[in-house]
Amino acid sequence: NSDNSLEKKLGQALDKVATVFYSDKAQQLYELGISLKTTDPAVALAKLQEADRLEPENLSITLELARISLSQNDCDAAATRMKKMKDLSDLLEEPKLVESQAQICLGQTQELQKNRSQIDLKKSVYAPFWQVVDIEAAFKDGNFLKAKELAGALQSVDSHFPEAYYWDWKSSQELK
Repeated sequence: NSDNSLEKKLGQALDKVATVFYSDKAQQLYELGISLKTTDPAVALAKLQEADRLEPENLSITLELARISLSQNDCDAAATRMKKMKDLSDLLEEPKLVESQAQICLGQTQELQKNRSQIDLKKSVYAPFWQVVDIEAAFKDGNFLKAKELAGALQSVDSHFPEAYYWDWKSSQELK
């Protein structure tokens, strides 16, 4: 039990160090990129890439660059970014989640299972997102019934999580 406590404290300290900004310029570019993600993804990507040039080891910047790549269906770019942070994703859950999302995007559901097996949903602050990972993996593997069941389970756990309804609908369409 003390090992778990020590591991948790180490993870929290690592997360703080990995996400701190060392220059105002990088932080401003990051925040501008975040604010433009939905309205102008191309400019957001450019601002985040500029921030990444200033602070290439900043986990916050890397995660956002990977997320934007995923939103643009650029699976390879997202996976490459997450490989850069492999040491951190072995220790921290959020990079492991984004790495798993990139693996689904690439259709690497077998590799995904390694990351997924390390996560206890009952203890995870990212539980709904991991559940979506499970749904997407089932869908990608053509197991639409399982995807629909998992989407239903997510709806019952968090009725305000919109992706659960999307995947329920999408699975239903495939089952017709």
